[in-house]
Amino acid sequence: MKKILLNLVFLIISVPIFAQVITIEGVVTAADDGQTLPGVTIVEKGTTNGTITNIDGYYQISVPADAVLQFSYVGMVAQEIQIAGQSKLDVVLVTAATDLDEVVVIGYGVQKKSLVTGAISKVSAEDLEKNQVRLEQALQGKTAGVHIMQESGSPGGGITMRIRGTGTNKNANPLFVVDGMRTGGIEYLNPNDIKSIEILKDAASAAIYGAEAANGVVLVTTKSGDKNQKSTVTYSGNYGIQEAQNLNEVLNAQQYATYYREGLKHEIESDNVGVNIPEALLNNLIDASYPFNPDTLGKGTDWVGEIFSPAQMQEHNISVTGANDKTSVFFSGSYLSQEGIVGGAKSSFDRYTARLSADHEAKDWLSIGGKISFTHFERTSIDENNEFGGVVSNAMNLDPLTPVYYSDTSQFPDIYKNQIYDNFDDIENSSLSAGENGYYGMSEYVQNEIRNPVAQIDNTHNKWYTDKIIGGLNLTLKPMQGLTFKTSYDIDLAYGNNDYWTPEFYYHSVNYNFLSSVNQTTERWFTWQWENVLTYTKQIGLHDFTVLAGNTLRDYSYYYFGGLGEGLQEESWNFAVFDAVLSDSTKSAVSGRRNEDNRLLSYFGRVQYNYDSRYMLGLTLRSDASSKLSSKNRTQYFPSVSLGWVVTNESFWNFDPISFIKLRFSWGQNGSIQSLSNFEYVSLIAGGAEPSYYLSGGTRLAGAEPIRISNPDLIWETSEQTNVGIDMRFLRDRLTFTADYYNKKTIGLITTASIPFYIGNDKPNANAGDITNQGVELELSYRGQLSDLRYDIGLNAAYNKNEVTSLESPLLGANLGTTGAITRSDEGNPVWYFYGYQADGIFDSFDEIDAYVNESGGLIQPAAIPGDIRFKDVDGNGTINEDDKTMIGSPHPDWTFGLNANLSYKGFDLTIFFKGTLGNDVYYGAY
Repeated sequence: MKKILLNLVFLIISVPIFAQVITIEGVVTAADDGQTLPGVTIVEKGTTNGTITNIDGYYQISVPADAVLQFSYVGMVAQEIQIAGQSKLDVVLVTAATDLDEVVVIGYGVQKKSLVTGAISKVSAEDLEKNQVRLEQALQGKTAGVHIMQESGSPGGGITMRIRGTGTNKNANPLFVVDGMRTGGIEYLNPNDIKSIEILKDAASAAIYGAEAANGVVLVTTKSGDKNQKSTVTYSGNYGIQEAQNLNEVLNAQQYATYYREGLKHEIESDNVGVNIPEALLNNLIDASYPFNPDTLGKGTDWVGEIFSPAQMQEHNISVTGANDKTSVFFSGSYLSQEGIVGGAKSSFDRYTARLSADHEAKDWLSIGGKISFTHFERTSIDENNEFGGVVSNAMNLDPLTPVYYSDTSQFPDIYKNQIYDNFDDIENSSLSAGENGYYGMSEYVQNEIRNPVAQIDNTHNKWYTDKIIGGLNLTLKPMQGLTFKTSYDIDLAYGNNDYWTPEFYYHSVNYNFLSSVNQTTERWFTWQWENVLTYTKQIGLHDFTVLAGNTLRDYSYYYFGGLGEGLQEESWNFAVFDAVLSDSTKSAVSGRRNEDNRLLSYFGRVQYNYDSRYMLGLTLRSDASSKLSSKNRTQYFPSVSLGWVVTNESFWNFDPISFIKLRFSWGQNGSIQSLSNFEYVSLIAGGAEPSYYLSGGTRLAGAEPIRISNPDLIWETSEQTNVGIDMRFLRDRLTFTADYYNKKTIGLITTASIPFYIGNDKPNANAGDITNQGVELELSYRGQLSDLRYDIGLNAAYNKNEVTSLESPLLGANLGTTGAITRSDEGNPVWYFYGYQADGIFDSFDEIDAYVNESGGLIQPAAIPGDIRFKDVDGNGTINEDDKTMIGSPHPDWTFGLNANLSYKGFDLTIFFKGTLGNDVYYGAY
């Protein structure tokens, strides 16, 4: 009976509880225009119970009467509302601050994105932190018109950045400015220390940097503490494995032997056309060179597989921030370690960084700040890119018949034994030994520069150390409302030490070294910069003015000392120093040194005006004076003008689907001081034993003579650029679109001048060419939400056409082995296009060779044999010679593009990144 009564009590109690579940409905609208919002997410707080509004902004959901509903929508401020028993609840969402309201760093200042009139792209800290390793790599594919290439696959290898194409035949890298300080690059920075990166692409945006900005400007702002921020400690770390995919397939031992035996057979027959060689004699001739049966060889050595292996990579970051209402402090430290997929620890990169910044507001009108960073690099490298003797090239060309290791010295090929034993007293402790693996294999069939790549890696000993310190102090005064004066002094100091040890080695009879050597170099780079900037802002009604004036004095110096010594006391890395060079070595230690110094003095001014956030005007003028130029051309001026019109801020605009339209126009000029070396405008005098002069008594005196004539008219290259752009936003700023068209012309390209041969001097440099880059940049992004899934997708693409429009005489570029110059510049073609013979197929037989004749019946390629490339007779003179070389490709892509997508769901996030190029060619020199 008690149990029945108890159950009745629980039933009575539970009835009103279940009765409290109610159905609530309503409509969600926007505060700014009252339009209904489809797709708004409504969730009962603390549960997974939720729904979304339909196309009319209507929703319906069943929840407890005391529930709290959460309303969220992309681009709107989220709200939490207590139901309190209501059955109908209409909600109005307020538009959140968009990135149009964020400020963009523009050089010596900031500006609201909605008011920017130039072509400036911004990459946020969030984007960078999702792409680790190196900062330059993290920028790949993030914005249109910026093309980043890795010069080498080895860790720590150089990276090339191009903004809107290549506008010079010399240094085309952009100017890097980190917290106001010019730096030679950004490889020393930890991506986790970055607050934002702005890329100034058009001339008007970059004109404030004048003679240094022809190739574009990359502005880096690092993190600092925020006032009144609670003290925080943050750690992040990652670990990964890198592995190469789609490796080149090479012949195995059986295929290799068959191929070469058949090739030798054709060679013997081609050298004896018309001669009937008995089969037995032919086989004996082949066996003399390749005495093996292909069917018994199996796969042999896969040299490509031997040099590639998975490589580890790890990174650790820690940061500490703290602040009060007057002072803020930020500290960070990081460690990055990366091994090479070729070479492992012999091709590695380690980076240690530490950064400290502090700002203090001493008075309402006085602030002081300081920052200092330290970076330590350690890098080892192998010769992986060299066409002749590089590790990858050797792996591609070495025969698979040779083993990686021999178990003992008796397996050394007989043709090499005498040379080995005559020159190595202690083979067990020499570079021929592979330790517990035995001894390195040596090819009997492939020689010259080609060698065992595993032995080559193991016998490579080098290490590069670099220590870099960047620091600065600044003082800011605000003597009156709207007026700010800032003075700052910064330094960039780096020391580099490179150590190389080449041991005695023996790879085969024509690739050996019987005298060990050591090469040590020391370098120092030092730049100091003093900068003063005065800024005045004023608002009069709907008129906003910002006027800026300033000056910069920058001094750069470089010091180099290096030496080489041969003949070491012991074959050991510990003895790879000059002190260990034997006094009786065949070549004593030699050394060399070099000093450089230059200075730049600049004055600049800028006026920015906007009326009611509708009409914008920007004017900039900068003056630069460089010690690299003669006094008559030392100073040059760089102007710019930009205009903007926000169409959607006009009273006549009432088309709600398009929420923002801004039209932009800019024109400006920049310089390229990077293309100048010191004292290029003066003559060079050389002396020594030659030339010499004889006196009447027969005494010979050493003399001197000019080796390069002067050109006092030399000036830096000037880049003149016009830009037209449009920024658009749709669907309450969820969909954004940006397009730019630009025409950038380099005037006064610095190149060698044409002079008569009888002058007898090296050609001087002169301004003797023009280059044009013109193209289109497109960016499209969309952000949205589906219940708990938030996503944003960004696409960017850029087209660029590069052309040398004027050049006094053609230029030949880089040489590759014995093939000569493989790049060239001349009028009507891209700068530094690939230059060579144009292939027209493969000769399959002697009949095809005999049929390839000139007008007189002579063979165009008389030395060809079946399997050789048939080259086009471009000039039509009936023979293949230097005049038949032509453009065979371009290194410049027609299109660059990128895809960036981010998805987040209940605390989990996924990032997708893709970049690519179309229309460019790659010169493959591994063979």
